[in-house]
Amino acid sequence: MPPFSPFLFLLGSITATVVNAQPTVKRSQPTCSDVTIPVTITAENYQTPGGLLSVLTNLETGAIAEELQNVLNDAGSIIQETLSTGGTYDISARFCEPEIQVPGRSDTIQLLVHGITVDKNYWSGGGFPEGLDGDVYSWIAYASKLGFPTLSIDRLGYANSSHPDPILEVQVPAQVEVHHDIITKLRNGDIGGRKFSKVAYIGHSFGSVLGNSHSSTYPNDVDALILTGYTKFIKPTLPGIAVTPLALPAVLVSSRYSDLALGYMAMSNDAGRVSLLFTDDKSEWPQEIVPLDRSTQDTVTVGEFISAIFSTNVANDYTGPVQVITGHKDQVFCGISLPEVTGETNCGEGDQNMIAQTGTLYPKANYSYVDIPGTGHVLNYHYTANQTFKAAHDFLEDHGF
Repeated sequence: MPPFSPFLFLLGSITATVVNAQPTVKRSQPTCSDVTIPVTITAENYQTPGGLLSVLTNLETGAIAEELQNVLNDAGSIIQETLSTGGTYDISARFCEPEIQVPGRSDTIQLLVHGITVDKNYWSGGGFPEGLDGDVYSWIAYASKLGFPTLSIDRLGYANSSHPDPILEVQVPAQVEVHHDIITKLRNGDIGGRKFSKVAYIGHSFGSVLGNSHSSTYPNDVDALILTGYTKFIKPTLPGIAVTPLALPAVLVSSRYSDLALGYMAMSNDAGRVSLLFTDDKSEWPQEIVPLDRSTQDTVTVGEFISAIFSTNVANDYTGPVQVITGHKDQVFCGISLPEVTGETNCGEGDQNMIAQTGTLYPKANYSYVDIPGTGHVLNYHYTANQTFKAAHDFLEDHGF
C-alpha cells in the first residue's frame, strides 16, 4: 500500500460501512478516515476469448506480451457471450471531510475512481516524497479547500480491496455494479454519517472508462460526470498498453504480488511505463515521481483489458453535465500507446480533436471538454495538475455544485 500524502491528517483507520467523521468549521487540512465498504453484486461479465489461459500459463516462451496483444486484437471480432458472476466483496476507501464548510456542499460528495496500475492514492498526490508539496498534486486537497467531501476508492482487484478471479470477475460490468452499490450507500447515508443528495463521479483513465459505462447503465445514478485522461478512442490503444511497458503476470514482476493469480498483470518495463504515462519533455513533470511510482505501482487484470474493448458506450439516457479533461500529449487515449513507434502524440485540434469528438457519447448531456497543454496521461502527476483541478471545480461550480 503506498504511503499517504504529507498533507493528510488521518482521523483514524476503521473498518466499517459507516464513517462517523464529524465536520467542523475550521480545519487546517481535510480530515480523512480509511473505511472498508462491503458490496454484494451480480453482473453479466464477458466470456473470455479462446487461448487466453494458454497465454498466461505458457511462461517459457518469453513472448507473453506479443501473444496477449494477438488475443486482444482478436477479441473484438469474437461473438461475445455473457457469464453471470458476482459475490460479496470488500472495497477499501478513504472518506475525507473538507477543511472548510461551504453552504450547500456538505451533502455533495465526489466519488474518485482511479485507473489501472495505481490505487486511491492517485487522488492524494500519490504519496509524494519529502521535498515535494503533495498538496500541489492532490485532488483531495484542492477539493477540501473548496468545501467538497470526497470518497476515493481502491477499485475491485486493487490495493486493499478484494482480489477475486482476475479474468472472469474483475471486468467492467462487475465494477460498474460495485460503484452503483457504493453510490446507493452514499445516498442512503451508509457512508460518511449522512445522506448525500448530490454525487459527482470523477474518474481517471480506466476509471473514466467505467464512468462512461456507468452513465449508460445507470443514467440517473450521478448528478455530474468528470472523466479525466479519457477519450472514446480506447480500443486501438489496448495492445500498446500491454506491449509498451511489457505487461507480464504480476507474480513474475515483483514479490509484492506473490499471492495474486496469473490473470493479474503488472508493468515490468520502467522506461516503457514512463513513456506511456508522461510526456517526452521532462521539464513538464517532477522527476522525483518516477522512483515513487515504480515502488508503489499496482496491477491490472486481463478481464479489464478484454471487457474494455466493449465498453465505450453512447449514454443516450444520461442528461446531466459531462466534462472530459485530457492532457494534450496523452499517449493512452489520443494515440495507440506505442510512443517508440509513433513519437509524441497530441489530442488534436479542430475536426481532429479527439476530446471534442468524445462528446458524441453524450447526445443529450451538457458536454464540455478541456485540453490541458504540456501534459501526458497521468494529469495529477504533471506540473499542470492545478490547471486540471481548477477546470474540474470551475465546471462543478458552473453547474450549481
